[in-house]
Amino acid sequence: MADARSAVIDELDFGYEINPGAGLDEVFGVRRDDWIGERRGSYAVRLEGDSWADMDGKVFNGKFFRESWELQGGVEVLARFSDTQEPAFSRNQYGKGSAVLAAVPLGGSYFHDESNLANEVIVRLAKQAGVISPVAWKGNGGADAVRDGS
Repeated sequence: MADARSAVIDELDFGYEINPGAGLDEVFGVRRDDWIGERRGSYAVRLEGDSWADMDGKVFNGKFFRESWELQGGVEVLARFSDTQEPAFSRNQYGKGSAVLAAVPLGGSYFHDESNLANEVIVRLAKQAGVISPVAWKGNGGADAVRDGS
């Protein structure tokens, strides 16, 4: 999983000719055409497809900018920008697994608004990939919380 502007420059700070660079265009099945920032700074992203189950059709706001892509063959679109219907999330089967790319910065989207659905999107994708949290909290998060898994 990666989000917008991943693999833009190499280890020497030179821009990759093909983005995402370092061969990640093949992993994600996407070539970045451009990224765009607008005055309003927020882009509605509508989730679509079976991957989301109960979240299908829900919308979250990507913050700051969005990417424009050229999809390679066989790439599944997981979400689209509400205004243009361009792909906003993609999943590509690669090797023994799959790679998901977001066309908006997910961390920035959640950081500025904890109620933004971007957090649930990240957690859902992690669970689908088999990621298990090493620590779980019980309680209200204060001094009376009990930590499991440590």
